[in-house]
Amino acid sequence: MKLLLIGVAFDSGHRDQRMGRGPGRLIDGGAVERLRQGGHDVEVAFAEPASRFTTEIGTAFELQRSVAAYVGRARAANAFPLILSGNCNTAAIGALAGLGASRPSLVWFDGHADFCTPETAEMGFLDGMGLAMATGRCWTRMTSIVPGFQPVPDELALLVGAHDIEAREGDDLRRSGIVHVPVERLRHGVDDPALAHALAHVRTRTDATYLHIDLDVHDPSLARANHLAPDGGLTPGEVRAAVRAVATALPVQAASLTAYDPDCDPAGRMIGVALDLMADLVEVIAATRW
Repeated sequence: MKLLLIGVAFDSGHRDQRMGRGPGRLIDGGAVERLRQGGHDVEVAFAEPASRFTTEIGTAFELQRSVAAYVGRARAANAFPLILSGNCNTAAIGALAGLGASRPSLVWFDGHADFCTPETAEMGFLDGMGLAMATGRCWTRMTSIVPGFQPVPDELALLVGAHDIEAREGDDLRRSGIVHVPVERLRHGVDDPALAHALAHVRTRTDATYLHIDLDVHDPSLARANHLAPDGGLTPGEVRAAVRAVATALPVQAASLTAYDPDCDPAGRMIGVALDLMADLVEVIAATRW
């Protein structure tokens, strides 16, 4: 299978800082070699902002447009776009825009809900708004100028593994039509009725799924992704099993691994976890969809 590995080496508008160092570290840690060992043809590209004057907000949307262009290029070349990104929103909005699907869907793995808006956010962190952006709840003027982007309907969005949720975003999440599959539902395997029912519902209503994996969905006591990773996350095996179930059931046309800060992982445990997860995902995609 042909793969375009798209790096986004930015965190909050800063290049190669905090989680912005993650894509390069995963590549240096063997991401390309691991994929090639699986028999895949791998090309690497890095998204860049259009302006040299970087800001958290403006640069995020410039990077979304850059990612969208690379995803579109991958699709035109019959290659699978796999994004390694510091921030979630740049990967998600860019991927959805680049796919340009008429019936887009998404599955969002994360330790957090990323469902804040500027009006509800407690931390004021733009990247805590990624799922809200993707479902059309905020920054709509900015997302509207990312070519090809259209919001994902609530009924075609799944949030998996989120357990550190701010009060007001939790209220909004419960009022939404997004299916939330919490950690406890995945502790005993992927045969949970809630996940199975949600996947079956989405499968008949979408032509392209974007699979988003914030690495802080993992329990930080086993492998820490970043300084915000909440305790009590999923094990690497639980994440891999759930990702395989999603990739088997849905037409995943783009995917990302995000939010890895190497400074929070001095022993490098997350590198092995992330590469195993990436290899599993690509194996399923190659076997079932590509």
